[in-house]
Amino acid sequence: MRIAVASRGLEIASSFIQSQNFNYYTTISCQIVASQNMPEQGVSPEEHADLMRKMDVDVLICDEISDSARTAFEEQGIKVVEGKTGNALQAAEEYVAHVAECDDECDDEEEDE
Repeated sequence: MRIAVASRGLEIASSFIQSQNFNYYTTISCQIVASQNMPEQGVSPEEHADLMRKMDVDVLICDEISDSARTAFEEQGIKVVEGKTGNALQAAEEYVAHVAECDDECDDEEEDE
């Protein structure tokens, strides 16, 4: 899984449009194994969504995002997780832990059947 976090430095930006950079995290087996920081490219949300799709991003974590920007990402198959604040890496780690917990629950349910 690849996660993008709309950031100002190492912190989550208060709004998607106020992002100065994006922190990207790659996961394997519910572990963050790589990170990359890229400056904001000064492009529209639609262009960001297209770029992130080409980079195989699965999830965008942000604080606030407009409905039109959210739609642009969702149309590219990128899940938007909104309302997050604080450190970008910590938010990515929390998301990965949540996904892993959900996967474990799903696995447990399948075993019960």
